Amino acid sequence: MQTEPTPTTELRQLLLAEFGWQTSSRFTGGELQTILSAGRDIRSFVEGVMPGQGAAWMTRWLSALRFHSQGLPQRVVTFFNRAPTSLVFPFRDIWFVKDLDRFRNPRQHVTHEIGHVLDNRSGGWLPSIWFGRGDGDKLARFVGGKPARLRWINGSVDIPNAHRWTQPEQHPGYGDHSTADYFAEAFTWAIYDPGRCPHPGMVTWLKERIRAMLITTDQARLNM
Repeated sequence: MQTEPTPTTELRQLLLAEFGWQTSSRFTGGELQTILSAGRDIRSFVEGVMPGQGAAWMTRWLSALRFHSQGLPQRVVTFFNRAPTSLVFPFRDIWFVKDLDRFRNPRQHVTHEIGHVLDNRSGGWLPSIWFGRGDGDKLARFVGGKPARLRWINGSVDIPNAHRWTQPEQHPGYGDHSTADYFAEAFTWAIYDPGRCPHPGMVTWLKERIRAMLITTDQARLNM
């Protein structure tokens, strides 16, 4: 006797069909819907940059992601941070906090973590959020920084105060903790609230980079 698919099963199948994203069976329906909405927000943003190319860009740069609900990496980082923490480890696996959809700005939270995967994929076979050479480094240099050391824990890397996410008299914003987070926050807020981006050319830079990534893909296909 066949059982009817549950709403969460249907959402997991939809995420796989629409984006090529694999999701843990531990996610709730609300969490899956948050991930789906974030994916569609990213695709709509790219579509606005390159009409008719949003789906192709997503397939090339953000397919085959794996989403986990908690898990050992997430628990370890949460323990050391003393606060619920999501992370990307090692390359395209995203380990999310419990009750993801109840977090403040949950879609932005998902998009931030996906931004880390994009940074990783832009830099070669080693994860850029650790070793650099990806778009996180390029953006940091564009705004006046000097990225060095492990990119997920290297601070503001001499980015001028005027171009940081928070000013010196304020508690450091999340995007100022590292080169990797600076890029992931830029990717997120370029989509949801461009006015929050601290450098006047940041959003334009990201859009040009998105265009260049698709052109690079097309050129590679022509040379095959």
